[in-house]
Amino acid sequence: ENVVVKKKPVLFVCKYSGKKFKSKGQYENHLRSKKYRALEKKAADAAAAAVAEAAETGCGEQGEVNREAFVGEGVADDTEVGSQANRGVPGACGGVEYDSDSSEEWFDEDTPWVPFPKESIFDAHQSKSFEANIDYMSKAHSFHIPYKEYLVDERGLFAYLQAKVCLYHSCVYCKMAFESLEACQNHMTDKSHKKVNFEHDYGALELAKFYDFHRGGEADADAAGPYLSAHNLSDTSVGGELTLASGARLGNRSLKQYYKQNPRISDQRVSVRINQRIQYENARQRFGGLYSKIAQRRERNLINGVLVKGAAFANGNSKAISSQFVFKQGAADNAQNRAIVHHW
Repeated sequence: ENVVVKKKPVLFVCKYSGKKFKSKGQYENHLRSKKYRALEKKAADAAAAAVAEAAETGCGEQGEVNREAFVGEGVADDTEVGSQANRGVPGACGGVEYDSDSSEEWFDEDTPWVPFPKESIFDAHQSKSFEANIDYMSKAHSFHIPYKEYLVDERGLFAYLQAKVCLYHSCVYCKMAFESLEACQNHMTDKSHKKVNFEHDYGALELAKFYDFHRGGEADADAAGPYLSAHNLSDTSVGGELTLASGARLGNRSLKQYYKQNPRISDQRVSVRINQRIQYENARQRFGGLYSKIAQRRERNLINGVLVKGAAFANGNSKAISSQFVFKQGAADNAQNRAIVHHW
């Protein structure tokens, strides 16, 4: 029987902070950060101080032992990291194994983000090339770049999305932020958010710098003038329209409710207005009697309700009290109705 041995994930360990990194690229980013340089300087100063103190007390051997105890573990880890790096182990999109500190502590904003074009955004897969990586994410995660025919900076878009996930742990679709890379990737898997957000205005504006939607064909160059830059949308305002060569019009999503409207055009011609008035008068004459009957019936029901309540209140009371508190002459407007109250 074939026995499948599951390989343990290789970790890159910082010899000063003890932080563990799953990716070589992320570990190298950490080595270039100000945080690492500060820790390195602090460790060197502490080791020098320990050696100087040992020399003053005459305990050279003991001082050397203390120095090795202070940095020995880190040196061993660094050697292990070097051997792992030479093997070319696949990374995890700059993945980090966190202990208790916040992720923001280990990322320096002044240090530029270095993208990993061969590493997948959604898992630890590493491809042979950038194109193979895009193809892998499309097949394995159904990740597709929309409007690819207008895309002018595909690598820049990928680097932006990768930094958004790996550096800031933010979902590429809904912008929700998480404390770890794994939590962010799990969220995108559970919510089916492995896609670029072009359904909302803020998502389209966020990625507009990587697109040029004003590009046309070479045949239309003279008529359309120079191509508009993806970074310069001055001649098309947010509420404007873009007319394609086919004649179709593209409008801003914020005006969607107005595009859906189908207002009725008001005809103000004299002949049309006279016709409308005649139709209104005919309808009023036809249904006017019916409306009058409905109003009279509603009034009779109101009067009858007053009389019924008066009779119920008078049950067991004297006629004087009943007539004083129940009888409403304005409602019972005829002698027959008044007789019902006074003579039960």
